[in-house]
Amino acid sequence: MDWLILSFVAVGSYLVGAIPTAYLVCRSRGINVFEIGSGNMGTTNVNRALGPRYAAVTMIVDFAKGIIPALVARQFVAGAPAVGGVVAALAAIIGHTWSVWILLLTGELRGGKAAATTAGTWLVISPWYISALCAVTFAVVLLGTRIMSLSVLVVIGVGIVGLLVLTALQAVDPVLGVYGIVVFVLIFYNHRSNIARLRMGKERPVEEEC
Repeated sequence: MDWLILSFVAVGSYLVGAIPTAYLVCRSRGINVFEIGSGNMGTTNVNRALGPRYAAVTMIVDFAKGIIPALVARQFVAGAPAVGGVVAALAAIIGHTWSVWILLLTGELRGGKAAATTAGTWLVISPWYISALCAVTFAVVLLGTRIMSLSVLVVIGVGIVGLLVLTALQAVDPVLGVYGIVVFVLIFYNHRSNIARLRMGKERPVEEEC
């Protein structure tokens, strides 16, 4: 394995993941996304500020921020594509969570909750049947509860269990198990305020998030 290439992959993926889509979209309309609603740099706050069209653009770009680095890395780290993909995926998610571009623009190291970016990496990293299971689970939970954060947390839990089972059965590269554990920790950490509201029964359904 070429560690120099892997280092470039990690740095490049971090910088791509750190692109502050929501912040830039809102700034283009004279709005600071950090001053809207929960102050999160994500699709929901863009929807609150500018409506569904701008929110859709934000979600698509954030989703691509996960897909593109992982796909490119699998090609560059030819000797160990799974390792390259996982390094790129995790770097992109970390970049979205703690964006150096936001640090340069605002003086604060902050970012978003990385749900869309994580979903993009997941599509590349995990086996297709795990991705399909996650998609169905997400749809069922969201339709049943109307709570976005709960849907994200449940689908992450289901996906991680699936990856860890496959890792234990040696059906996938062991590095995917590492990816799953780190993603689980990051997503639950990023959603800690949502978890607190869920426990108190105060998390709002999607129709009240706008």
